[in-house]
Amino acid sequence: MVIGTVPKEGDENDKAEENYPHNKVYQTETGHYKEYDDTESKERIKEYHTSGTYYEIDKDGNMTIDTTESGARTITIKASGQINVTAPVVNVNGDAVKACTMFAAEAAGAEVSTIEGQANADGSLNPIQQAFQDHHGLQCGFCTPGMVMSATALLNQTPKPNEHMIRTYLEGNMCRCTGYHNIIKAVLAASGQGVSGQNPR
Repeated sequence: MVIGTVPKEGDENDKAEENYPHNKVYQTETGHYKEYDDTESKERIKEYHTSGTYYEIDKDGNMTIDTTESGARTITIKASGQINVTAPVVNVNGDAVKACTMFAAEAAGAEVSTIEGQANADGSLNPIQQAFQDHHGLQCGFCTPGMVMSATALLNQTPKPNEHMIRTYLEGNMCRCTGYHNIIKAVLAASGQGVSGQNPR
């Protein structure tokens, strides 16, 4: 059924239609809904599931699929065919694991750490985080949490890794800005090893 711009009835829905004349929303009895937005230069289609999962197709034909309300796990499919995947890396019993590849039940009884728990007790950056800042091991920041968590797992297992070991361990983390060189330098510095070259700012 067509219910206007928001899943409401009566006067509120009439007001929403007045404020958003280019939007149409269809809602099912169980609460799922689909929105069509014909606003000029902002056209999109968005479909929501009651669990919080949704997909959106923007005006350029790019599709985003989000399985969380926070945007922590998303798949973006560009109209060009390029596919980008976002999945949080967590450490489970000291090993770096992509959280979307394991069930919560599998973590029962395990020690799990996330990027949110990496700072020192006083809120300051831990040595790995500080090294990423000092050596500019981040650009847009998109990949930084996964890089930090993977580096943490690596240094827990191998306190003094060489460059080849670092590159091999981090290869599952994609940096869209191609800033790998400074990321490697940051991990080397965090392990207490000397880093050559000037740090870009």
